[in-house]
Amino acid sequence: MKKVLTVATKEFQGYFYNPIGYVFLGIMLMLTCWVFWGDVFVAGNADIKPLLQTLGYLFSIFIPAITMGWIADEKRSGTWEVMMTNPVDMVMILWGKMLAGMGFLVVGLLLTMPTLLSLLYLGKMDLGVVFSGYVGLFLMGSAYLSIGLWVSSLTRHPAVAFIGTTILLVLNSLMSQEIVLSKIPYFVVGIFEKLSLNDKMTTFYNGELGLNTFVYLVSVVILFTWLAQKANEKNN
Repeated sequence: MKKVLTVATKEFQGYFYNPIGYVFLGIMLMLTCWVFWGDVFVAGNADIKPLLQTLGYLFSIFIPAITMGWIADEKRSGTWEVMMTNPVDMVMILWGKMLAGMGFLVVGLLLTMPTLLSLLYLGKMDLGVVFSGYVGLFLMGSAYLSIGLWVSSLTRHPAVAFIGTTILLVLNSLMSQEIVLSKIPYFVVGIFEKLSLNDKMTTFYNGELGLNTFVYLVSVVILFTWLAQKANEKNN
């Protein structure tokens, strides 16, 4: 566990030594505030759900930017082979990167707190919905990170990892949209809804902490981290 935390600390600090980390946080917050405050002042809807939903959709675009170089860039630069010669197990490296990504995700969510405080001032805010919504976003974001880790393990090109992860996450989000569900056979609708991670967020947005959904999202994190391990073992 100590080695995992060592890798996680190094990776987490790297986000703030690199301008990409600040660009990621800045653009994500700017778009979130723009969409959210537009909904508040134009539609007159002082509700927390649009903020949570906006963040959920933005994760599909911005999380691939975090994960694209996790493995792909290491392999392209040759540092992955060097890391494999060190007394650190591959599983520890992968989970260290995951923990660092989760920590960075928490930082991004915490930076939205000023918006929450403004909403609290403007109108009533259900703190239960806020708590469950942020827990859900963290879990879904972690699941997205694990998918990005897996895709990054399949290539040596960060750009390919970014595009591949983005396509997978966007398609996964679309699987729960009515515009898609209305055009597919009925017997497939249930499968699409079960596979869509974004569809699982409904319970969290309604202020519920469903055990089944919690277990499902954690299982996705474990599954794709394991798949990343197998992909790297195959390529080595």
